[in-house]
Amino acid sequence: METKQEKIKQMKNNNFLVYAILGLSVALVVVIGSLYLNSKKETPVIGNLRSEGKDLVKISRIELQKHNTNTDCYIGIEKKVFNITNFLKIHPGGIPKITKACGQIIDNLSSSHPGGEFTSPKIQGMLDTYYIGDLEE
Repeated sequence: METKQEKIKQMKNNNFLVYAILGLSVALVVVIGSLYLNSKKETPVIGNLRSEGKDLVKISRIELQKHNTNTDCYIGIEKKVFNITNFLKIHPGGIPKITKACGQIIDNLSSSHPGGEFTSPKIQGMLDTYYIGDLEE
């Protein structure tokens, strides 16, 4: 027959094992989650090259047309080229609508949106974030 002290010692050992297994499980979830998030890394945003002190690049129409997917999306607007890949998932109209513009030149951005909201300073400032160069003529 087990004494009270032996039972307490056995319970402590069992508790230790439970906590050890729980701790390892949490660590495993963190590692798997980290690996998953790293596999989903976004294409880095190329910022406004003018503000970074770099020379603007000239991008040909052929090069622009190569960037036509939801994982690599350039658009040309009024002779400027923007890498909007990271903007796609936050576009208010949804990814499918804006993805149609990937690899394309849009002569009049306001005409493709109701209300012509692209004249606002907020939108123009946001576009500057994705500006990577000028369209070759």
